[in-house]
Amino acid sequence: MSERFQNYIKRAIQEINHRFTEPLSLDELSGICGVSRYYLSHEFHRYVGDTLIEYIILCRVNHAKELLKYSNLDMETISSQCGFRSASHFIRQFKAHVNMTPLQYRKKWSDPHTPAV
Repeated sequence: MSERFQNYIKRAIQEINHRFTEPLSLDELSGICGVSRYYLSHEFHRYVGDTLIEYIILCRVNHAKELLKYSNLDMETISSQCGFRSASHFIRQFKAHVNMTPLQYRKKWSDPHTPAV
């Protein structure tokens, strides 16, 4: 792994981790990292194991899990705070990644007789 690789992949990950609640484009990330869109997309997937969009969605879903566990915010607010464009999109993505709806997750987490996910 070269120093240059480490720098631009690390930079992409840092940028996503800091801004996953905002709209992020491949053009913007590649500009920040100083490499082409294609190269960033290909190398990110090759070395991280997820596509850029999948990594962003995972960051959003993980943040949503924390909000579901430790707040009483409604789904619309959580979806907005996590960077999803709508509550329905948030619910679909959450269910696809966690295998349950956000409300099921919240209930499971809050029920002391049910092990947390």
